Amino acid sequence: MRKNEYPINKSEMGKRIKEARRKVHLTQLELGNKVNVTDVAISRYEHGRVTPRLKTLVAIAVITKTPIEWFFDMPADHNDLDEFNAALHEIQDLCLSMTLEDLEYVISFLKRISSK
Repeated sequence: MRKNEYPINKSEMGKRIKEARRKVHLTQLELGNKVNVTDVAISRYEHGRVTPRLKTLVAIAVITKTPIEWFFDMPADHNDLDEFNAALHEIQDLCLSMTLEDLEYVISFLKRISSK
């Protein structure tokens, strides 16, 4: 694992997705329709079986009016939390302004450079 890299806690993220969904009184089907995934996918996220793609998590955050960093299980001793939060907000804003085609290009680029 790289320095300052934290594994995603799928179980905790799932619990938080469920809590955020319930906070805005949406069913899994309703949330799924709003973020363009199935209710089965929402269930899988909430049970910690899989993690949503970044664009889906960003959409869930926007729809539930929840800061995106809340979905991540960050260590309490993270010294750069303010910087991390600011970066996540920048990423969220950037993702929301991009087309799906542009997002897919960025993701494929990141996958290529991370495998080197």
